Amino acid sequence: MGMAAEAELWYGYLWPSEEDPFEGEAEDEWEDIIFKQRGHVNPWDSAPDFQYQAGEGYRERQARVDVWCLENRGALEAMHATKRAIREEFGGEFGRAGSSDYPAHYLFIKESKRSAEWGDGTDVTDLMLGAGANEDYAVWRQKLDKLLAVLEVEKPHELPRWWLTAYYG
Repeated sequence: MGMAAEAELWYGYLWPSEEDPFEGEAEDEWEDIIFKQRGHVNPWDSAPDFQYQAGEGYRERQARVDVWCLENRGALEAMHATKRAIREEFGGEFGRAGSSDYPAHYLFIKESKRSAEWGDGTDVTDLMLGAGANEDYAVWRQKLDKLLAVLEVEKPHELPRWWLTAYYG
């Protein structure tokens, strides 16, 4: 087992290392799942096959991709804008703690996360005093619970909590 290079403090839900809330699916594609659930179409789904043609080099292939991207620029920009809005709506992100052999999956509020690397301190006074003294916790909980409900993922515990985690590679 390696050594932790970074400690992370965040607010959210942590699943035990033996549980995978996504059952093998990539948790980093959650906004794509919601994008499709809401009836949006990814322009790349109708893109032509960009495999190399006989005798074609990298530059020729890339030129075909570039032309397609220019022709579909509006649709691609709209897709990215919609995905950004989805990420902002939920405010959460998924991550992993533990080790590469036994990862513990977690869902956290992006604005709550703080990291400290080898020997460096990170001031978290704003989180410990600010978030607890106002409505942030209620808003954060609503966002996390909404995201889990939309993705049909069961919460690992009743309420979100503050967690200090590390990842060992």
